[in-house]
Amino acid sequence: MAVTECQGMGKNGIAAVAFRLLGNEKATHFFSRLTASLSNTMEYGHSGNSYSYFWDVLGANCGGPKLATAFLKEIDWYHALTRKPDGRFVYQALGGIYGKGLLDPTAAQVLIATMPRRALFLTGKEMGEKPLLNKQEISETIAAGKWRLADPASLSAEELFSSWIAGLQWDVNGLPSISELRRGIILLV
Repeated sequence: MAVTECQGMGKNGIAAVAFRLLGNEKATHFFSRLTASLSNTMEYGHSGNSYSYFWDVLGANCGGPKLATAFLKEIDWYHALTRKPDGRFVYQALGGIYGKGLLDPTAAQVLIATMPRRALFLTGKEMGEKPLLNKQEISETIAAGKWRLADPASLSAEELFSSWIAGLQWDVNGLPSISELRRGIILLV
């Protein structure tokens, strides 16, 4: 899998939420971190960007409020550009044409704004108080998104493999099975 092929179009964020609801801490850690490292790939996808902007912040939040805050800082520019004077948000299809009307961007912003309250399972209800990621992991995760923009040909082997994301793609041992993921998705529905 090439580094640029990690974008999830929202599915990594959904996986983080699903595994949190299942109580699978290792998978929640993995997918919340993967999601938060993909801030510069959210525009891509055959269905546009609506799924990414809806689900990815919720997925990053599963790693704890500090990870969600760091992730939101990376995509703040997008929210600033899509906010209308009346407070609503518009769908800005930069990577595809099919997502319009599927997920309301204003509804996504309401969910994001309510994450600190943890009133809904989607926003962290019954989520433990202890964050899954420490300060160093959060810094490495956000940096991994920037690393992805580098030209791999210009990096040394040490630089290529020192990034958290480089090792992440290959370290999937112990992650849940497809059937466990399906159970998590059923919980969301």
